[in-house]
Amino acid sequence: MIDLNARRTRLAAAWSLTDACVVVGAGSPVAIPGGADQTYPFLAHSEYLWLAGHETPESVLAFDPRDGWTDFVPAVTQAERVWEGRSTSRGTPREGLAGWLAARKGRPLAMLGCPVAGVTDDAGLTTQLRETLMQVRRP
Repeated sequence: MIDLNARRTRLAAAWSLTDACVVVGAGSPVAIPGGADQTYPFLAHSEYLWLAGHETPESVLAFDPRDGWTDFVPAVTQAERVWEGRSTSRGTPREGLAGWLAARKGRPLAMLGCPVAGVTDDAGLTTQLRETLMQVRRP
C-alpha cells in the first residue's frame, strides 16, 4: 500500500521551503493523429503520479509550506461518466487553482511535472527542487 502522506512529508522535509510554493502538473491527454476526438491512453507525469497517487488528466498538485498539499482536479463531465466510466474525482475543484495562485502572488514558485498553463516559475528553484525530488524518490 502506498503511503502518500509519508512520501509528501518526506519530500517537504527534504525541500525545507519557508516561502516558496510548488505546483506539479499531471499533464493532458495526447490526441491520436487523424483520430478525430480519440486520444492515447492517459499517463500522468511520473512526478505527479508519485506524489498524488492517481492519473487524472489536467490535475495539479500544489504545495505551500504554510498550508500543505492541495490536489486540484477537474470536474468529471457527464460525457466522461458515460463514455469513459469515470467517477467523481476526489480533491479540490480545479477552478480553485487560480485563487490559490493569486493568494501566493509575489512568492517564489517552482513547477514540476507537466507545465501548467498560465503559471510562470522560477527556473533555478524548479531545477533545485526537481533534483531533491529525484533523490527522495530513490529507494
